[in-house]
Amino acid sequence: MEKKVTIVVIDRGEPQATLTKCLAYIQKQTQVEKEVVLITPKSAMHHFEGIALCLNQPATVPFETVVKLANRWATGDYITFLSAADFYLKEKALATCLTELAAKQADMGVANLVTLVDGTFHFKANPTNVHGLITTNNILPYMRIYEVFRGIEEALFSRELLAAVVAEHAVTSEQRLLYFLVHECQKAVLLTETLTCFVPTAAHPLPAFQWEADYGYSNAHRFVQAIQQSDYQPQIDERIKVTIGLDDGLVPHLEAFLHSLDSNTDTPVDVYIIYASLTPASQARLKYIASKLEAVKLILRPAAKALRQFIENIPMDKARLPIGTYFRIIVPEVLRDLPRVIYLDVDMIVQTSLKDLWQTPLEGNFIGVCEDSLVPYYRRTKTAHQLFGQQGTRYFNAGMMVMDLTLMRRYNTTFYSAQLALDTADVLKYADQDVQNLYFYGANKQLEVGYNYGLEYVQISDRPLSDVAIIHYYGWKKPWMNMVTETYMHPSRRPAMHLYRKYHNEMKAILNDDPQMISVIIDTTTATGFNFERCFEGFFTQTYTNLEFLVVTAGELAPALQQYLTAMQAYYPNLKVVVGTTLDAVDQAQGDYLYFFNLDDLLLCPTALADLVKAGQAGAQIVCSAHQRLDFETKTTYWRNQSGQSRSLTPAERTPFGEESISLAGLLVTATLFNQIQPVAQAEWRPALFAAATQVTLVEQNEWIQTVNQPGGENDA
Repeated sequence: MEKKVTIVVIDRGEPQATLTKCLAYIQKQTQVEKEVVLITPKSAMHHFEGIALCLNQPATVPFETVVKLANRWATGDYITFLSAADFYLKEKALATCLTELAAKQADMGVANLVTLVDGTFHFKANPTNVHGLITTNNILPYMRIYEVFRGIEEALFSRELLAAVVAEHAVTSEQRLLYFLVHECQKAVLLTETLTCFVPTAAHPLPAFQWEADYGYSNAHRFVQAIQQSDYQPQIDERIKVTIGLDDGLVPHLEAFLHSLDSNTDTPVDVYIIYASLTPASQARLKYIASKLEAVKLILRPAAKALRQFIENIPMDKARLPIGTYFRIIVPEVLRDLPRVIYLDVDMIVQTSLKDLWQTPLEGNFIGVCEDSLVPYYRRTKTAHQLFGQQGTRYFNAGMMVMDLTLMRRYNTTFYSAQLALDTADVLKYADQDVQNLYFYGANKQLEVGYNYGLEYVQISDRPLSDVAIIHYYGWKKPWMNMVTETYMHPSRRPAMHLYRKYHNEMKAILNDDPQMISVIIDTTTATGFNFERCFEGFFTQTYTNLEFLVVTAGELAPALQQYLTAMQAYYPNLKVVVGTTLDAVDQAQGDYLYFFNLDDLLLCPTALADLVKAGQAGAQIVCSAHQRLDFETKTTYWRNQSGQSRSLTPAERTPFGEESISLAGLLVTATLFNQIQPVAQAEWRPALFAAATQVTLVEQNEWIQTVNQPGGENDA
């Protein structure tokens, strides 16, 4: 049986010609039984076949009255609204949308938005979520982001659905009607067809989103209200419980975090490592790390397949993050034996005991969190969050969360959060962090920001780092990245970056990963010092960390360089200035290897020293490497394609390497070999070393950059 559609036409005092055009387009709709309920201030109307009812109302009639009139007088199986300023694009628009609703067994659908502005049509496609559904999870984000969800004209829904909404809710705007229709319907779908053409005018603009007090992103706020009215008392164990999500790629970055936690706690800490899978090598590494910790105990907790399936089908195309970021959602189910836990990200260092944080009352909320650095950004720029609007002032960073697992399990937050993530993946920017903010909006306690202090706060605040409990290196500039090849970093962030590396290097020493020391001898005598910070950054981000630095200067250093080196000695105690010659530095060196470098040159690869030492451990007394040449005068970089392999040089092949320059830059030499060639004039060091070595290895990989023609002078070529 053919379904009947009631078109509710709202005439806000449009010219007669405009209204006539609208009604004419309705009359042309084919293959559908239709009626029109016309709400208009006009007393006289031209006759149009199919206009069942004409209700004379003032042009300013409230929308709530319009909805009540529609509910009272409509007799169609389905209802849709249309402004007299607008019209249907296609003659089969209603019929096609009805067919699609029937095929998808839905009682509500929203079509694509088309506007007509200054004679030009603009087609604005609907979102494309996984199931093509409009749900109570995604309707608010969609209303904020997509214009089509702020009005009612692209919606087609059952008459029974409208009656249910009117019976339960005060509908004062088109947005509220759409919001409550989605909450009351059995199934709402994204229609692939276009329905109407919206013609915005000064009196009839595309509506802006308006927040209402009774809107809700989720059911969590209602749950918290019930909890706060109950006699619930949280259980807090004496031992602090921390959890992190881990995969094989994050294992190397865990060391600084664990060492900082172990060094600064005054209470035993259990760290639960949640993972999907880890290689035997990663598990063995974690076991070895655990053996070196004193107050921290590591406990591995694999996430069961059934739990992983909650999150593994969530699209991650937009977030550009690994699926492991969603492990936070399943924490309550993975750690079912724990009543409370502190979730922490791996890219953090902990500078104080977590006892106060651990014992923080959450006052019936599911989680305790800290605001994200986006919030002060919005305050400074007077802008709003795309997903949350003005509610974005409550946006938190999910890298630290005190989680009441008892409550989260009792109210099934894992299930609700996973479904929310699935429904909203197409509008999320920060993956599960956005999900946590959507679900726990109004259901979290915001804590002092020092418990999750991002580098943006370091840049905008003069708060001493020593006053911060947890430094979080969120953002894409991680402290383990080689900053030589990265873009500019604000100087205020550097102390925090070096603090991370200090903990990292200390842990590497405890683990004895690099037992042989390299004495890095940096020559400043022929340099301009144009980019000295990047020179040192290349060494400070090396994966090989057992280093001492000897900075050679013929006299007093430039003030900027001296100030920098003084600051660095707080993080790298094996850094000292040698006033004299390179030979003076060699005499003071304590390393098994000597690595020579010029202040204006740059390390290109974070594994450069590790690559060279590996060749040295294989028997080479001299290790040299390929390198790029950066000419500042011509603004040109020169390099050759390299195999990436290491090979021993024959005596004939060594000669060019031994005579190409008087500079030793880029050479790794055993301390024993260098002592064998003394006393030799400095100009003869390089050929003498190559002649004395029993094995010379070339690493055919561009490990460093030689800079020439720097502003202010030239490098030694």
